[in-house]
Amino acid sequence: MTVSKMMNETTVRYEVIDPIIRELGYKRGSQAYLELERKLNYPYKCIGHRKEKKDLPIGYPDYFCGLEGRRGSFVVEAKSTDQKISQSHREQAHSYATHPEIAADYFVLCDGHSFQIYETLAGISSPPVVNVPVGKLERRKHEIFNILRPENLQMLCRKEHDTGLQLSEGLRSNVTITNGQYTLSEIRLYAYANGVDVMPKLEGTPAGDEFKNMLNLQSALISRIEQGRCYRNDEGRITADISFSGSTKNNDAAMKQFGISELKFITNDEFISSNSSFPTLFETNFEFGVTKGELILPFLGDAFPSPQNLSAHNFIRAALHLSGNKIVGTADSFTNLHMPSLNPTSGDIELKLVGKYALSCDLR
Repeated sequence: MTVSKMMNETTVRYEVIDPIIRELGYKRGSQAYLELERKLNYPYKCIGHRKEKKDLPIGYPDYFCGLEGRRGSFVVEAKSTDQKISQSHREQAHSYATHPEIAADYFVLCDGHSFQIYETLAGISSPPVVNVPVGKLERRKHEIFNILRPENLQMLCRKEHDTGLQLSEGLRSNVTITNGQYTLSEIRLYAYANGVDVMPKLEGTPAGDEFKNMLNLQSALISRIEQGRCYRNDEGRITADISFSGSTKNNDAAMKQFGISELKFITNDEFISSNSSFPTLFETNFEFGVTKGELILPFLGDAFPSPQNLSAHNFIRAALHLSGNKIVGTADSFTNLHMPSLNPTSGDIELKLVGKYALSCDLR
């Protein structure tokens, strides 16, 4: 869009602002509403202890846009091209935005040269959060839409008041878990057949060596805590719902296959500890099974069919504490894997896998 040498306020509205408002989706009588030149009055009957009534009009914002029944609104003021945006213009638009009948989250000024968006609560002296030259609107229109498009405005202006019991000193009652990781620091394997330790028989065998290689590889890699949420459940107990990903593509797919990529941890502690010497204990139990012939993904390599029916019970205990905006600590994982022996005379085989992990994640 090119800027004419001279545009009055009406032309600025018609040429620049109206197309943007229409493309944003605001219109009269819709859920994303539009009001033009809404009359605003002084809302109070007196100033301080004075008795006389005040009902003087204070102005007419050119545009008032918002979301019906939801938070999120803004006002727009147009100026002619011979009136470069000044402090007095910001004060005027800000007075409309802060008026009790408006209470807009943003105010916008456009003088035919630039399209500027200001955050109302930041005040009249703060710089605009968006300042797009009119000549570059086509290339930079997304900067405006990222804030003023109805769905984005609703997201930015959503207000929630937390009245729940805090999770810990300095935390709300509900926090998001992000940017986490966990590493395997120690692992031990036990194997029993009919209650007899057969682990020594696995030492030096191809299967035993392959398992050791897999564990050594996994110990060298970092796995991710993708996301999560920590909150109090209906019983008031602190609960953490967490999504994990594996160290390799196969490992990640296998975790999803066995239903261990998303876990729910619960603690009996009333608050999350900030003391590393007395961490909060979170625990979870889960089971998974594999039927004979079902494809299993190894840590690396191609999938292979399970030779037997397998069932496993898992228990994880995590000892965690707050450190700044992070939660850190260790986790112990205990897995009991049961499977029928390929030798009918040997009885069932029980594998016990004990692992220790170091983990950390951000809270917000």
